[in-house]
Amino acid sequence: MESAIPEHLRRTRTRHARISENHRPVGQGVVPRFAASVSRVSIAHLGVQHRPEEDASQVDGAVRWLMDQLALEAGPSLVERSSFVDRAGFHNQLLTCYSTDDVLDRWWQKIGHRWTRDHSLLPGVGRFAEIFQPSVDRVEAIAEGVIWHGLTRLAERVSEPVLEQGYWGSMRDRIPLSQTDALSPSGAFRCTTEGSLTRVQPPSNLCLIRTGQDWSLGDLEEQQAYWLNIEPTMKASMDLLDGSGPRLGCLSNRYAWVLDGDGRVRQETFGLSLWRSLEQLERWAEGHFNHLASFLGAVRHGQRFGAAARFSRYHEVIVPSAEQVLLEYRNCHETTGLLAAMAASPS
Repeated sequence: MESAIPEHLRRTRTRHARISENHRPVGQGVVPRFAASVSRVSIAHLGVQHRPEEDASQVDGAVRWLMDQLALEAGPSLVERSSFVDRAGFHNQLLTCYSTDDVLDRWWQKIGHRWTRDHSLLPGVGRFAEIFQPSVDRVEAIAEGVIWHGLTRLAERVSEPVLEQGYWGSMRDRIPLSQTDALSPSGAFRCTTEGSLTRVQPPSNLCLIRTGQDWSLGDLEEQQAYWLNIEPTMKASMDLLDGSGPRLGCLSNRYAWVLDGDGRVRQETFGLSLWRSLEQLERWAEGHFNHLASFLGAVRHGQRFGAAARFSRYHEVIVPSAEQVLLEYRNCHETTGLLAAMAASPS
């Protein structure tokens, strides 16, 4: 076993870790290992939305345009496509783009900014950009299975199974900055509007979590077990966060199906949630029945299929400072992403 925190990011702890001295994990979770020269990662969620009764051809064209720009203009090399229906009933397509250091910056400044800032591009179509560029000490990710996704796929390599897993609080313990910082929220939401474009400036230390599951490689028995034992509890958790999220500290929640290169639905989903704080996410994860049911379902799945399991799961968590976040929405409905948080924020 090795520590989830790489050696070059280890500090003398001034904050208590929740791991016990005699903890010996049974899980096989690994974490991404980036080169020591990598100072930050970029995760951009670029989306487009439409009402279910509207013609989707313009939206499909928007996605093709965006994918072309990512390919032609030296954009992020790792792009994952998905779709979801939001709490207002709008259909959304999402491109999640991963890169390190300044790759995304160069692409955004050259062409990507048109996605939200060019009002003549796709007039009237709702589109948004939620871009997070945290320093690597504000990130943690863990994965288990046979396929890597997201940050684990982006990284230069992965670790051996890590010590900080399988106990409540391990998520925080894997974030390097938590060694010396409480990661408490600081500041307030601010909003500016220019015509149909709205920009949201969040406080520091919001918490973004993406948690995914991929059962595409399992045999028929394992896929049926997923549908019977894991998917219902996962869907119940996502529905609860859609409806009751704000009172729990969840400002935005999406439950998305991953699409292949031709836009066909894969046997893979993920939840994407923004929380007011890491502490509130921890409280939900440790104490709410729906999340505990999902967690135990995945554990039992692993116990049942053992080494033969082909089910993959992962999560990635970032706690960025305010200046590491860009949130822009054009022609979007008022509960899109962090626009909903503006109404929920104290005055």
